[in-house]
Amino acid sequence: MTHHFRLYVAGKSPTSTRAATNLSALCDRVLPRRHQIEIIDILERPDLAADASVLATPLVVQMNPEPVRRTVGDFTDMRHLAAAIGLPIPLPEQT
Repeated sequence: MTHHFRLYVAGKSPTSTRAATNLSALCDRVLPRRHQIEIIDILERPDLAADASVLATPLVVQMNPEPVRRTVGDFTDMRHLAAAIGLPIPLPEQT
């Protein structure tokens, strides 16, 4: 099963870039080759932001599988992000 995420960002700010990098790293780690991340810049597509009721960015929405889950932040805490969007919580990396 492929997980589909929409990441709403506001431009190419450091926070937006960090959110995209962190979400991608989490998905690569716990859903290798089983995820799709769609990035929507609300400055370019305010219509999509309005349709999704985006009040703050960065916002990730897990579209599939259901239930739809949403969380806001730059996602530096992967364990918190995973729990918020219903993914397996990654174990600490071994050194």
